[in-house]
Amino acid sequence: MAHNNPEPDYPDITEEQDTAVDERPAETPRPAKTGKGTVFIAVLAFLLAGGALAASAYIWLTLQNNQQQISSRIKGIDDTLQSTRSDISGMNAATQQLHADIKRINDDSRGLKAAIDRASKQLGTAAQNQWSIEEVHQLLVLATDQLSLAGNAPGALAALRIADQRIVDSGEPWLQPVREQLANDIASLEQVEQLDLAGISHRLKALEKSIDKLPLSTQSQLNPAATGQKPESTDTTAQTVWQQLGSDLSGLVRIRHLDQPTVPLLPIDQQYFVRENIKARLNSARIALLRGEQSIYLESLQQAQSWITEYFDSDSQSAKWLAGEILALSNINTAPDLPDITQSLASLESVVSEAARP
Repeated sequence: MAHNNPEPDYPDITEEQDTAVDERPAETPRPAKTGKGTVFIAVLAFLLAGGALAASAYIWLTLQNNQQQISSRIKGIDDTLQSTRSDISGMNAATQQLHADIKRINDDSRGLKAAIDRASKQLGTAAQNQWSIEEVHQLLVLATDQLSLAGNAPGALAALRIADQRIVDSGEPWLQPVREQLANDIASLEQVEQLDLAGISHRLKALEKSIDKLPLSTQSQLNPAATGQKPESTDTTAQTVWQQLGSDLSGLVRIRHLDQPTVPLLPIDQQYFVRENIKARLNSARIALLRGEQSIYLESLQQAQSWITEYFDSDSQSAKWLAGEILALSNINTAPDLPDITQSLASLESVVSEAARP
């Protein structure tokens, strides 16, 4: 900003000189000076004042220019700061949106995972239930075969009970009609007399082993059917035995005097065949037991007892024990009446077919 500096107050040289002249004693008058010095001083003062004014103007202009530059820079900084704030605000908004998107994606992922888990569980349950139904079907087929083909009531009963437990484990309510029929078939089998087939078979095997210890009777008569050259099989008829042994009969009959010591009437070689044929009859009874053939079972036991009585000492302790065992075994019914358990299998096939319909 320009400043108007007042011109310096220079003293009037002429007046001062006049005053000095008055006060001093009169001197010899000097010649008057010219006005060149005054003009010079005036010009110098003017130049100095102009220079100061110019300097002040320059300084003011410089300050104004610097102030404008600073203001411009401050305004630029303010604009930049405002833009930066806007950018930061935009970035914050974008960050919040990104967080919202991430949260939504995580929620969607959790929902998708839950859906996949449910689907997998449903598929696994369906596959497990399908496998359980197949297992129940196989168990019911096994139970039917065991009862109808082998007459194995205990085995059939065990298979039905396992099938019923598999249905319980599956938790399928639409299989309840099958459980109801299973309960009926299980009750029917539980009323059947349970045979200890393994125990009876072991008893017959023990009888076979004891035959070799039986003492022979001293009054036995030769029976060709019991002394054949080969042990009698279960399928050998009496006529076949007679044909095989007929050629040996004439040489086996002997007449003995009563005053001689009593000895077994069977030669040693024939004793072996008698014992082996009795064993064969007991083995035939064991096979008939497992097959549920009651008539063959009883016939084989009766024939074995008949030969034991005829050829061996009935008063011996071993013969009495054998007779008691054979009698007890003869009282066993190897073919009890068996119920029909096919309704459980039919019920399962019916409900499965109904469930498969669209």
